[in-house]
Amino acid sequence: MKNLNSQELLSFIEILRPKIIGSRAQKVFTQEDQLWIELYRDGRSQWLIVDISPRSLALILETKNESYERKTQKKIKNKVKPIGLFFKSHFLGRELIEISIEEPHERIVNLYFSGDKNYQMCAMLFPKGRNIILTIPEKKISWNKVYQRTALSEPYQGEVRSYEQFIKEWRQIRHGDKTKTKTNESQQNQAQALHKLEKSIEKLKQDIEKKKNRKWREVAKKLQDFGFESLSEDEKSIYWKPDLNLVNNIEHCFDQAKKNDVKLSSSVQRLTELSHQKVLLENSDSSKLATVPKRNPAVKISVGNKVQKNQTNIGNSIYIGSNARDNLDLLRKSKPWTIWFHLKDFPGAHGFLFIDKNKVPKQEELDSVAKLLVEKTFKQKAKLKAKERFDVIYTECRFVNPIKGDHIGRVNYKNEKSFVYKYE
Repeated sequence: MKNLNSQELLSFIEILRPKIIGSRAQKVFTQEDQLWIELYRDGRSQWLIVDISPRSLALILETKNESYERKTQKKIKNKVKPIGLFFKSHFLGRELIEISIEEPHERIVNLYFSGDKNYQMCAMLFPKGRNIILTIPEKKISWNKVYQRTALSEPYQGEVRSYEQFIKEWRQIRHGDKTKTKTNESQQNQAQALHKLEKSIEKLKQDIEKKKNRKWREVAKKLQDFGFESLSEDEKSIYWKPDLNLVNNIEHCFDQAKKNDVKLSSSVQRLTELSHQKVLLENSDSSKLATVPKRNPAVKISVGNKVQKNQTNIGNSIYIGSNARDNLDLLRKSKPWTIWFHLKDFPGAHGFLFIDKNKVPKQEELDSVAKLLVEKTFKQKAKLKAKERFDVIYTECRFVNPIKGDHIGRVNYKNEKSFVYKYE
């Protein structure tokens, strides 16, 4: 269902005004994101419904038909909200004396009740500010938090639905058969997904262009062959690190060049995937539209041949580093919730258990990592450690930080836990 626009609202108010002005508020109830007010005039009752649900913003008038009312209230239970109690205390019994639009191009409706216009209900019927505000002398209450309003929008130029057509769509969304709107919703989903894909592709193309324009390798070779003076002023400001000497700057530039190549390759691969998804989406039947496939979130880590890879009985991956470089590489590629392990008071391998977020590792998994750590740390001498007990510390990788400038792979850690493992 399309949102209510300002031109529609203006025409609806003109239709509603002669039907409700002079009516008296008899009853009120709230449910979900709706306020229902029973208005009584000339021996006849009607429901004025203010709907601030994001998918069905509306201000409509329903005739009080007993069978319809019973059917409706079976589906929507009366849920007491503070604004309903406030209306019941201060507005019931008062006469509705005026209804108006606050500004010509805004979707804000003010309803004034008897009491010198000091008793006011404001219905804000636009998606980012949807709200109902009740005001009486020296008191005010709102359905949602009140945010500062933005500048007035331009006059609406699109399609304007009739009041009858709008009510029909609203009833289908709120009380009717939802399958009737399934085709329209799938078409909207397709358009939204396509729009998101196009934005992602454009952003990725810009990112790839930036990576291609980086000159880390070119600058490194310049420094290697001709020294610092061969760099332009722009290259010095972007690529040269004043706190490093020439040799370290060359190493730094080559390292950044390698990282940039990896990122560029990944971005190009992702661009290919998104372009393929876009083609599938453009050629798909919206009535049979499936969710656009996302990247596989499974753990995939590219590591050296020396890194030991295993799996627990539950299927979680275990990685054991062989040296300081492998340990640091694994730490950088881990998720914040990946579990880091180390044998207390023994320099050597670091272990990593890749588990799902917010999951707690089981003891058998802890023991599996500990066994691998002992074998990796002591290598051939591990057999001599049979029956010995080792203190194993572990914590999430978010709490582990490499010591800057340390070349033997030491780290700082916190929030650690420990257990004793008997090697067999």
